[in-house]
Amino acid sequence: AYEIPKRDWSSDVCSSDLNLRSASSWRILDELDRTTRSWWSVAGVTPLPYFRPPYGDFDADVLRATGLRGYADCFLWDVDPSDWTDPGPGTIAARVLDRVRPGSIVLLHVKPQTAAALPAILRGLRKLDLEPVTLTELLAAGAPVTTGTVGLPY
Repeated sequence: AYEIPKRDWSSDVCSSDLNLRSASSWRILDELDRTTRSWWSVAGVTPLPYFRPPYGDFDADVLRATGLRGYADCFLWDVDPSDWTDPGPGTIAARVLDRVRPGSIVLLHVKPQTAAALPAILRGLRKLDLEPVTLTELLAAGAPVTTGTVGLPY
C-alpha cells in the first residue's frame, strides 16, 4: 500500500534537473502536465492530490502552480536514507530503521538497491511495531505528520 507523490518530469525522467523555484510559471505548469501524463500512460493513475517538491525546494509560485493543477497538498519527508547515492541495500535499510518513528514520511527513490532494501525495511518496521501506510491513511488516522503540509497560498 504505497502512494507516490509527484515530482517534476525533469528530475525523474530527463537527464537535466529543473529548479522549480527559478522556473517560470508556464514552465512549472508544463512540468506538472508532462509528469501527470507520464504517470497516466505508465500506471493508469495520477499522483493527485499530493505533491513532493524535488529536493524539498519550493516557493509560493511553485505552490500556486501545483494548486492550479489540482495538487491540494505539498508534503516533505523526515527520513531520507540518501538511497539515490546507491550505498547498498543494507545501508539503506539501516538508515531508514534508525530514523523512522510513528508518523514518519520516508523518502525512497525507484532504484534497484532501494527495491532490494524493501524486504529488510518492512521486516524492521514490523519489529518496531510500525506499519507502513499510505499518506491518505496516515492523514485519515489523524496521525501527526512530522513535517506537516504546506497550504496553498491563495
